Amino acid sequence: MKVRPIRLLTLVLILVMVVPGKAPEGGKGGIPRSDESGRSVSWSWWKYNGDVANRGMCPVEPAGMGNISFSLRWARQITDTFLYSQPITADVDGDGKLEIFIGAGLLFGGGALFCVDEDGNVKWSYRTSRRVYSTPVVTDLLWDDKKEIVFGSLNGEVYCLGANGKLIWRFLARAGVESTFTAYDLDKDGRKEVLFGDNKGKLYCLRSGGRLWWSFDIDDEDMAILYSPAISDLDGNGAPDIILGAGNCIYDLEVNNGKPKLKWKYRTRNSTFGVTAPVVEDFNGDGKREIVIGSNDTYLYCLSSEGNMIWEMKLDNAMLTPPTVTPSETKEECYDIIISTKVGGMGEFKGVITYRIDYNQRILWKQDTVSYAVPSFDMDGDGRYEAILTKDNLTVGIPESYYFIIVRGNGSPCSHLPNPPGMNDTFPGRVSVSFNEGSYLILAGSVTGILFCWESAEVSGEGVTDGGDGIGTEGEYESHSGDSSSMNETLPHPADVNKSPYPLLILLAALLSIILGIIYHHYRNRTVLGNR
Repeated sequence: MKVRPIRLLTLVLILVMVVPGKAPEGGKGGIPRSDESGRSVSWSWWKYNGDVANRGMCPVEPAGMGNISFSLRWARQITDTFLYSQPITADVDGDGKLEIFIGAGLLFGGGALFCVDEDGNVKWSYRTSRRVYSTPVVTDLLWDDKKEIVFGSLNGEVYCLGANGKLIWRFLARAGVESTFTAYDLDKDGRKEVLFGDNKGKLYCLRSGGRLWWSFDIDDEDMAILYSPAISDLDGNGAPDIILGAGNCIYDLEVNNGKPKLKWKYRTRNSTFGVTAPVVEDFNGDGKREIVIGSNDTYLYCLSSEGNMIWEMKLDNAMLTPPTVTPSETKEECYDIIISTKVGGMGEFKGVITYRIDYNQRILWKQDTVSYAVPSFDMDGDGRYEAILTKDNLTVGIPESYYFIIVRGNGSPCSHLPNPPGMNDTFPGRVSVSFNEGSYLILAGSVTGILFCWESAEVSGEGVTDGGDGIGTEGEYESHSGDSSSMNETLPHPADVNKSPYPLLILLAALLSIILGIIYHHYRNRTVLGNR
């Protein structure tokens, strides 16, 4: 039987459009895994400060539960010395249970990345020749429904591990790596690139297979890049911006077709001190994103998306931690900033002061703490976000006695984490919050190698816009005060994701085949008439 070309073309078009492609984990577009009600059931703290914009909010809005309490789930001696990095949680083996990843040093040299199960048991560890300061990123690099763990070491090596702890690839940087990591699909090819910095001022971008794609050198190679950049489309032109804080500068690298181009650079007041990680958000609710970054020159800076200074605010001490973003309690669609500063000069440590500051540079509260990371989360589902602070008892004469409290927006305590054995004589490390199967998990490492885990009474999670590997819509989740900002991408409801587009595509294919058929017969008739 002779098959006419136009019929063959029509058949091919229909087959191409009706055969579904493979969607990323959790649904189309990276939507979080959901239960039968369409609500996400888990959220993992997959990267330092939570998402690629570095905002540090736990994106869970549980139904109103009133006051909830926390109990110690476990405390485990993971190693014999420092647990340096922030605990990261993710379900990497698909069994429905979270694994915990944390970097460490070892007493007799070297370092390791530990994988710990929900009950505090070490599942595996990967040893390195130097300490592991960097906080890893856990994500599906290849979108093949398998998660990988990427981290660095002071030996300059970057490692990519599978869920079983086996090495997939490694990359050698020119200097030690303390930087936190992030992963993002810069060129929209379905595979994420890995971004990190080294201790000699170079930012690296690796392909998902571990090959160097490009690098960028900051002005001062003597300054280490300790934090991962923030990623956001600042001007809404569809090209992601990489906002990097390093040395005494903030850089905006706009990425077109995956390649970076320096868009602008802002230099802080002091040329000898470093800056924190930047955070990106529409802080004043005007529909434009701003960048807030702290500096060791004791100033907090707010820049426009064009790199112009909107305001600067002098605090008493050098900034110690990246800012955390938390929704304002007085003005909808606006955000406050929580940041910690180090008391003492160069080379000395006399404590920490943590501030909450609104967009108008008004200090809402400040407290003596020892907080190295201040997660923000809605603990009781009332729409107002609480913060976790690390405190000590030095003011009442009890040396080396530490504890955690949870404070409201006005700074008053509303809950605490019970002190377990071993907490009184160990300095706690960075804190992270995860949400899994109706409960919050709060995790903290320590300088003595103990990993602590607290668990809340069961709450129900609604409005979760991030899950699985925490990417959501390219890692930026919705605003959580009032309606979502026009600058934030809104994730579709899972029910909408399941609506098939194929009937419409089939109709379009049929219309296209009719048009092509008319054109084909028109030119065929002209050819026949011309040959007569």
